Amino acid sequence: MSSPPPKTRMGSSERRQHLIDVSIELFARRSYATVTTAQIAEKAGVSEAIIYRHFKSKKALFLACFQEGIADYLIGRYRKLWVTLKDDPRGYLRAVGLEYFRFVVERPMQARFLALTLTASYDADISRALHDFLEINVKTVAQVCKRIFKDSPPSPPIHPRRAAWLFVGHYYTMVVLKELFPKDAGVKTVKEMIDFSLRP
Repeated sequence: MSSPPPKTRMGSSERRQHLIDVSIELFARRSYATVTTAQIAEKAGVSEAIIYRHFKSKKALFLACFQEGIADYLIGRYRKLWVTLKDDPRGYLRAVGLEYFRFVVERPMQARFLALTLTASYDADISRALHDFLEINVKTVAQVCKRIFKDSPPSPPIHPRRAAWLFVGHYYTMVVLKELFPKDAGVKTVKEMIDFSLRP
C-alpha cells in the first residue's frame, strides 16, 4: 500500500509516524543502502529538513522503523498472548506462530522490511537491534519449549534453545513463502505449516 503525501498539517508525533510508515515501504521495496532521505522526503511530501528534525540520520530513521514499526508491535502482541496462554505452552507457541502469520499477510511491507533488515546487518547498530529482537524471541520460546520438554521429552532429544531457533527461523520462511506464493494457495501452505503440534 502506497503512502500518499499528507494533505493536512500534522502534529509532531503524527508527522514522525508518517515518516516511519513511508520509510518502511521504501526500505522494503528497495534496501537500506539504496534509499535516500531525499527519496523519503519526496514520498512523504516534506522537505529533507523535516526528516532531520525528527531523526538525526538515515540510520536513526531506519532503526526507528525497525523498533517502533516492527519489533515493538510484534513483542507487544506476543506479550498479550502470554497473559492468556501462560498456562498452555503449546497453545502459546501455536498462537505466536499464527500471530506472526497474520503479520506477514496483513502487513506485507513491514514483514518484508523485517526480513530485509538482514541485508543491512553489516552495520553494527542495525545488527545489534536485530540481534536484540531475535534474542528476546528465542529466549522466550526456549523457556516455553523447556516447559513442554520437561513433561514430554522429544525424540530424538533437542535442546530448548535450538528448538527455539528453529521456531523463530520460520518467521523468515513465512515471509519468503508469502513473496513466492502471494495467492491463496501459498497462504494455505503457510497456515498448514504453522498449525502444528511440537509432537505428533
